Amino acid sequence: MVAWIIGVTPNWRDIPDLLDTIGHTYVREVEIEGWLRASGRPWERWVAIDDKVHWFRPFLPNLVRCDSRFGFDENVAWKLKAKLRVAQQYFHGYLG
Repeated sequence: MVAWIIGVTPNWRDIPDLLDTIGHTYVREVEIEGWLRASGRPWERWVAIDDKVHWFRPFLPNLVRCDSRFGFDENVAWKLKAKLRVAQQYFHGYLG
């Protein structure tokens, strides 16, 4: 899974235009979208693992929630693998 980790997000305070567009409550999502735009890849699909679901828009399908008491455990790993499998199937079908 290390190959799927592609960078570090900027601080949400440094991208006020996206903060206004996405919402001041959803700062982690703003940081991800900010990184994608800064890297010239705004169309990229992404998956995030986080224990602060309130920092993302509600019902965001890109988010894998983890419990801060347990961190990245077997349950989170299973959910992440399932989301990555769906993403891989999407790209395989899209790219041929």
